[in-house]
Amino acid sequence: MTAINDKTANYTLVVADAGKLIQSTATGAITITVPDNATAAIPIGSIVYLAQDNTGSVTVSGAAGVTSKIPTGYQGVIAGRHSMVSLIKIATNTWRLVGDLLVA
Repeated sequence: MTAINDKTANYTLVVADAGKLIQSTATGAITITVPDNATAAIPIGSIVYLAQDNTGSVTVSGAAGVTSKIPTGYQGVIAGRHSMVSLIKIATNTWRLVGDLLVA
């Protein structure tokens, strides 16, 4: 079972978010920040699921020192209402963002 964590404002991931669904129920734009490893040592191989469940856009942004690998031609923004993406930690400060992303 995947735990669901509803958010209505900007949020920075924590270690306990590994394996969870972070779901935005905001009506305004929010940013989900991926912290550097020194701030939150989320284990390599962890997956965090992100969803936009309302009209507010959701931007995924890495803190200073964090590299986000995003498919070419896409932005770090969830595509729209009811869309979902996955963040996978692939190295100490490197994450892969895949899923239903907004086209650049």
